[in-house]
Amino acid sequence: MLTLVKTIFIVMAILLSFESDAQIYQHTQRFGPELNYRSSRIEIPHSQSTVIKNEAFLGLAVGYFVVDNLDIGLGLKLYSTRIKFEQDFQTDLSFIIGPYGTYMIRLSDVIYVPVSVSFGYKGLKSSLEYEHGNELSGGIGLEYILDNKLGLRVTLNRKIGLSSKTTPTISDAFTNFMISVGGNVYIYNN
Repeated sequence: MLTLVKTIFIVMAILLSFESDAQIYQHTQRFGPELNYRSSRIEIPHSQSTVIKNEAFLGLAVGYFVVDNLDIGLGLKLYSTRIKFEQDFQTDLSFIIGPYGTYMIRLSDVIYVPVSVSFGYKGLKSSLEYEHGNELSGGIGLEYILDNKLGLRVTLNRKIGLSSKTTPTISDAFTNFMISVGGNVYIYNN
């Protein structure tokens, strides 16, 4: 993970040598893929057991700048979860879909701080159960926009949510942090 952060820092430092004025004005459209990874280790109280959970997310967001610097849109994330409990493994595929809003704070002509909030519906179907729920996410990051049209974004997100499982019927509240790396394409329409 640290190597990824160093690589992103070096790439952004190199890109800072280019100068352009970003296109994040009203009527601009934004298309952007996103990649997230999260790993957690849960120690079960009063037991020697440990649960290891690895999740990889691939997302796509489509948005529109309703005013300068304010992007409103829809996001879709597909993710794979692998859970290891003692010697057993379970792998599931899931999705999250919902609206988002991002305000871009300008630091320079090419560097912006995106502050975002999103709401999503989560659905998961595995061989053992069906899970669904809602989640709310807020994040802050750094984006470098190259050549008025391409952006590289790194974001720290905080997610909270509630999910329900059908087998057995239980509800579960969750909260976590996640670092995401993504790119954006900006298309300006007069």
